[in-house]
Amino acid sequence: MDRPLSLLIVDDDPVISTLVSQSLIKAGYQVERADSAASALQRLSNPSQPGFAMVISDVNMPGDSGIKLLQDTRALGLEVPFFFMSGDAIFSEHEQIRAGALGFMHKPFSPERLVLKIILTINSLIAA
Repeated sequence: MDRPLSLLIVDDDPVISTLVSQSLIKAGYQVERADSAASALQRLSNPSQPGFAMVISDVNMPGDSGIKLLQDTRALGLEVPFFFMSGDAIFSEHEQIRAGALGFMHKPFSPERLVLKIILTINSLIAA
């Protein structure tokens, strides 16, 4: 049996992080969590850490934003796909995708809808 894809959830809100993680675990993914962009970047740049199939990140967090995390990840030469979540109406889906994210969802969202969107995004990567 194939090993489940590993996803990194980045969100400073423990309730959202737990909700997203539990929903993705139920969908068959392996999930790790980080509560900040800095913590996520450490995990992403750690050579002993297994690679992640996708990073699912909040946009607005204390310290660096999800967009800054994406930029820092690319600056390190890492090409892991990003999917953004945001409760901030200032950031549009178009702006998130222009920043380099493959997907985006506004908060609040239903866990089922988020999982479906992530599955579709991952499947489109696999098919490409």
